[in-house]
Amino acid sequence: MKTLFAIVGTFALCLQLTAQPYFNELYRTDTNTATIFRSIVTTDTAWYITGVTVVPTPTPHNAGFFTRLNSTGNIEVLKVYTDTLRNLELWNDALIATNNGNLAIVGRNQMDSGFFLTIFDVNGDTLLYRHYGQEISNAITVTQIQQDSEDNYYVLAILGISGVGDGNKVSVIKIDALGNKVDQFNFPSPDPFCIYKTASDLQLLPNNHFIVSSTIYGPCPAYYPPDDSCRGRTWIFEADETGAIVWQYLSPALGRVVTAPKLTLTKDGGIVFSGQEKFIINSNSYIAFNERQYIGKLNNNHELAWEYTNPYIGAAYFSRSVELADGSILVCGRIARWINPDSLRYAAVITKFSANGDSLGTQFYYRLSDYFHSGSKVGDHVEHYFQDMVMLPDSSLVMVGEVIDNWTPSPTAGYWAWVVHTDKYGCVEQETCFPVGIASPLPPPKEGVIGVYMKVYPNPARDYVTFAYSVPSKTEAILLVITDPTGKEITQLPFTNLSGELLWDTRTIPTGLYYYTVLSGTDRLASGTVSIVK
Repeated sequence: MKTLFAIVGTFALCLQLTAQPYFNELYRTDTNTATIFRSIVTTDTAWYITGVTVVPTPTPHNAGFFTRLNSTGNIEVLKVYTDTLRNLELWNDALIATNNGNLAIVGRNQMDSGFFLTIFDVNGDTLLYRHYGQEISNAITVTQIQQDSEDNYYVLAILGISGVGDGNKVSVIKIDALGNKVDQFNFPSPDPFCIYKTASDLQLLPNNHFIVSSTIYGPCPAYYPPDDSCRGRTWIFEADETGAIVWQYLSPALGRVVTAPKLTLTKDGGIVFSGQEKFIINSNSYIAFNERQYIGKLNNNHELAWEYTNPYIGAAYFSRSVELADGSILVCGRIARWINPDSLRYAAVITKFSANGDSLGTQFYYRLSDYFHSGSKVGDHVEHYFQDMVMLPDSSLVMVGEVIDNWTPSPTAGYWAWVVHTDKYGCVEQETCFPVGIASPLPPPKEGVIGVYMKVYPNPARDYVTFAYSVPSKTEAILLVITDPTGKEITQLPFTNLSGELLWDTRTIPTGLYYYTVLSGTDRLASGTVSIVK
């Protein structure tokens, strides 16, 4: 079979990974083009990562690429797949390991709105390529692939995304091991007012049933709703091998838009879903969306057990989650953070939730090196994203994504592919880690006193100081009290959640040494010093 893939160029690394157990590294092509990691699959000896890059010749276009890293993080294979006529993309979190030790991925063909299925070996060599178009629908967006025990593939898609073809249906397409379409199951919206949908994740069960997550929108226009009546709803359902729906969960229509979530099947028979919630913001001159992280869980009766939305509204989302041995959940994603009033950062994050849905702490990840600015310059804008996450057998974590520097003119501005390997606590460097992992590495708190974790940065500081904190529980108000060397109180900052950040504006604070104390009633939970240097 003639493949549409052509391997182009040898891509050199701008950074070489050192043989250290945990790392936080960037990759860039030698042509200085955008490169993004989207999906990862791991074995005992290697990590397989797919993503997207830009091929500059003969005309700039998107292309898929494949990377194999060894267990110390060094690149062993890097291949780019391109076809200027079809403009192939491998953007989706849709990479899987097949039953016979190969890899499979689906992606959208941008030029004709079809999609492709590719099977390749661990060296990135194509074993099977099939393109699907009109026999499926006139317009297709694919988001996930899975394989059953009989080597059939199941592809999750949205059909007719612009109202053409089959007209906005969630579809699961069954394909045999040779790439032939075997069956297709189409699912119309369960809400008659909701038409436009996005499909996100697909999980197969041992009995060949499948679970799908999707989002349905309506009835207001997508970008300029007349009021707050948008019916963005999360839709999760299980279907049997004939396509009949066994059960479904449909969230309330609360005047918000919820992106289609990723799914994690938990040991207790529940389902964790993680994504993004969008709020409609009305002003005198415009209507816009603000976004925040969103996660929830269905119990084994498919009822909502708990739900969490980050109270901070910004450009934020949760992506892939994993379950820990004690039933708690780690989820990766990103959130917008203002380092100072003139400098915005999108931080990649891992957040831990208890089995009951309590937020237990967040670790923020940056890759600010010589290639990126420190955050002190007006107008700086660096974005950090985690798109996918896996847990290794030793309980360490690997996250993939991208770092973007696109507001500061420089030779290195643009997209960098990014991989982060942490220990089981989510730490790259223990001394700078905010623990969110299996167990806290901190000493246990004193008997009868709530334990608290504090991270203070920058220290020394000039204009602002951030106090990142986490407490397992609280029975009364917790305050951060800052005093000068004479004991005079400078300010009080209340803890508003079990985990989060407090910002101290020090622009008018004189140079000197200051003391902070965390108080719960009369109990001192933590204390330390901050240096202000002008």
